[in-house]
Amino acid sequence: MNTSTDLERALRATLDGLADRTVVDGQLDAIFDHVAHRRQRPAWRASLRRFSLTARAMRFPQVVSPAWKVVAIAGVILALILATLLVVGGRRFGPPTNGRIVFGRWDPAQNDTVLYTVNPDGSHLLQVRPETHVCPYWSPDGKLITSPGSVMNGDGTGFRRLMSPAGPLTIYCGVWSADQMSIVAEGWNDTDPSQTGLWSLRSSDGGGLRQLTTSTNGGRDVPIGVAPDGSSIAFTRAVTPQGSPRLFLADADGTNARQVGDIPVDAGDWAPDGRSILVESTGRLYTVDIASGTPTAIVIAASPDEGGLGNPSWSPDGTRILFTRSVDAGGGQTVAHLFQMRADGTDVIQVTNDPNDDYPADWGTYPLDK
Repeated sequence: MNTSTDLERALRATLDGLADRTVVDGQLDAIFDHVAHRRQRPAWRASLRRFSLTARAMRFPQVVSPAWKVVAIAGVILALILATLLVVGGRRFGPPTNGRIVFGRWDPAQNDTVLYTVNPDGSHLLQVRPETHVCPYWSPDGKLITSPGSVMNGDGTGFRRLMSPAGPLTIYCGVWSADQMSIVAEGWNDTDPSQTGLWSLRSSDGGGLRQLTTSTNGGRDVPIGVAPDGSSIAFTRAVTPQGSPRLFLADADGTNARQVGDIPVDAGDWAPDGRSILVESTGRLYTVDIASGTPTAIVIAASPDEGGLGNPSWSPDGTRILFTRSVDAGGGQTVAHLFQMRADGTDVIQVTNDPNDDYPADWGTYPLDK
């Protein structure tokens, strides 16, 4: 047995197991370049300076076997890794990776939408499941997708049905809690309006069903998302009978519901910094400031008066916006395609181009296909 070779293989396997699979090629180089221009170095790099890597710091005996050399090197590297993890609390370095997009595509044969994922540049389109699903959402860790009554891996494997409530209560589209332990979903009961509102259920099996809010004015409370810090829930609610819904916030337990701003809101997504919510209002996009409720228009720079935009979602790093855009399909018909652009409305990229509508969509951190 070659002890040196065995130890080297074991060390490589250990380091490979610690690697962050969501970090794509070149991301760390970009982070290094970004922080190099800051006057204060990141804390995790400071931890590396605690260890001297000069020849004087390592005092080996004059005659050292190859096996002991490997052991000594492994000890130093593992010490550096442990020190780094202690300093940063085990958190990932730098901004999150902009991974794959999940969306529903209309399937005329099944008269409903089928789930697909795609890279942000439109490449590597993959069908996730053969059966129909609606309103998919990525989990905070970017590994799972939820749709009404189900949870699955990002590639469609590991599919499981969630427990359905007994009686006339219907649980529909849901969004993940910040800790990923539960799902906040739209629920309604046509025979008992007091049960219409937002409901919480366990993401593991659908159990633990608990009502969070009660809808008003004959409408339904529809979840937009849970704040990145988990402190509040954004949703839409009817403020008048038959009226367009408005943006609301509630505490994480459903209490203290309050209206934010006064523009009609059909869909939306939390900004990654938790300070605003990106919304669709009558075919146009806005960011709504949480503190003031003030809306700021987001337009396509090359066509600022264009309408027909919808289903907006932030990229995980907060630099780009995913949305649907109505495109002329001929014969007086339009079709909804996915587009993405910079937050200032420039660099518009078409993501999908299918004869059937693509909607809605969510942008996650699931690793890109290459």
